[in-house]
Amino acid sequence: MLLADIESCQLQEEARRRKERLEQWKKKKILKRIDEHINLGSGESDVPPPIDDVDLTTLAPRKPDWDLKRDVEKKLKRLEKRTTRATAELTRERLLTEQKGLNATVNFAEIVSTISRFNQHQEDDED
Repeated sequence: MLLADIESCQLQEEARRRKERLEQWKKKKILKRIDEHINLGSGESDVPPPIDDVDLTTLAPRKPDWDLKRDVEKKLKRLEKRTTRATAELTRERLLTEQKGLNATVNFAEIVSTISRFNQHQEDDED
């Protein structure tokens, strides 16, 4: 129990120290930004002044259908995945049917060769 209290106090102290360091860091950052703004006003800073006016002739207008493209893009991605999957499945099925057709052709060729050998044996037996 006493050990838990000590650890709790240590954790609280560590949290307090971290908060203080964070506050000091924030203060330093704010002071640095203030100094930059002061120097910016006097022209001593290397940072260029912010652009207040935007030249409207340099802005490119958006195409009228840009929002439609954005909305349809998710659906097109989903459809593209489905299309790829369906194409793969159809290709697989076609290859399987071709393989079955090839097996049937091979089986038919074996049957024909067996019948021809059988016929040759019968002819040889007759002679």
